[in-house]
Amino acid sequence: VRRLGVLELGNFASPAYIERYGTPRKLADLDRHFLVHFTPSLGQRVDGWEYEEAGVWKERPMAGRIAVNNAESYTAACLAGLGIIQTPRVSLEKDLAAGRLVEVMRKFRARPMPISLVFPHRRNVPRRVRLFTDWLESTLRAQMALGESRRLA
Repeated sequence: VRRLGVLELGNFASPAYIERYGTPRKLADLDRHFLVHFTPSLGQRVDGWEYEEAGVWKERPMAGRIAVNNAESYTAACLAGLGIIQTPRVSLEKDLAAGRLVEVMRKFRARPMPISLVFPHRRNVPRRVRLFTDWLESTLRAQMALGESRRLA
């Protein structure tokens, strides 16, 4: 396993969703909002709103209208105004730049997502694997906060 770093997550909603439900600013506001739930396998327990408080990661149960199990559906549900998502900002840059999504509640972001490259253990890793992992790390470095996560206000 080669740890590459972490991706900071943000909280995002569509302008249509914000127009209908308002902009959440504090945790109590989430009682009047919906989360697009992400689950690796449909039918499993869905996560709530993840955030950090006093150095401890917490999860707050939150209502949702839909649960999805892939990144494309997750983003599509948010764009359709079905709820707020917690995902890496890098995956939404085009939608943010075009105004199709906006960031909300910056102070209550989810735990950064670790990114690692996993390959079979061998004493002598082939040169092409080493070259690929070096290239991938340098390509992703601009999108990741290596080591400990950064906190943006």
